[in-house]
Amino acid sequence: MKTTLIVIMTLLTLNIVGYSLQDTNNGNIVSTVDARTLSMGTSGIAESYSLFSSKLNPANLSFLNNRVGFQTSTILNRTHEKRSLPMYNSFDAYSGDAVYVANDNLFDNYATGIHFKHSFNDLSFAAAVSYSPAISFDALYEEEIRNNENSNYNNYPPILASNKIESEGTVNSLDIMYSLSDDKISVGFLVSTLTGDVNFQRSIIWSDTAREKIGDDSVLRDTINTMKRKISGTQVIFGAAYKANNRLSLGMSITPSVSLSVTGEADGVSLDIVVILYNSAIDTTGTA
Repeated sequence: MKTTLIVIMTLLTLNIVGYSLQDTNNGNIVSTVDARTLSMGTSGIAESYSLFSSKLNPANLSFLNNRVGFQTSTILNRTHEKRSLPMYNSFDAYSGDAVYVANDNLFDNYATGIHFKHSFNDLSFAAAVSYSPAISFDALYEEEIRNNENSNYNNYPPILASNKIESEGTVNSLDIMYSLSDDKISVGFLVSTLTGDVNFQRSIIWSDTAREKIGDDSVLRDTINTMKRKISGTQVIFGAAYKANNRLSLGMSITPSVSLSVTGEADGVSLDIVVILYNSAIDTTGTA
């Protein structure tokens, strides 16, 4: 009896997604690290085509065709922030918006995983281990504050202050998946250990030009606020799938709520006694 072992390797999957600087407190949830699943609107509950897409419904893991598989993925997160001011002509008529600062940054994250499938009698058992980003906090915003001095002589106005918001860190997920199926029905279970360190800094640094104009160093003081957080938690996902034929598949996935443990300090004060406001959504005025 001759047994042939086929190993299918996906060497690189590239995902490009966009995030906003306003999510530095809550982080940006990485819904999937599979490019095909992401391009289909994160649909993959009923049927999966890879290891990473099976994280949406772990029951689909045992429906994969290959016995052994290995997958890696590169995730590029783009943060974009553009701010503008309205411009009016000499008749006080609106003439357009003038962009005074624009920030575009790319941040990279990586994922990898391996899975194995074994068939016995009419049943198939599959298991997988993967490591991938779950929440990204990477962001960078830089802004220069100037006045209009010398702007009428084709010169750049002097810099009065430099503002900067920088956040870095990722909560990564170490996943273990199990799935058991026959030809039609499959059930699965996933447990993830979430861990990550997040650093945040907001600063306003005044220039020598601004200090000279004021003439009093005690008035313009540099402001630097920092926050360091260590985040951890556990997530579980239960899934079931039914494959009627090659054209019809049904799936169900249940993800209970996750409580994350957050420790650290803000400006040297423990987060246990600091009140931090988290916004689920921020409007254009920053008030809601």
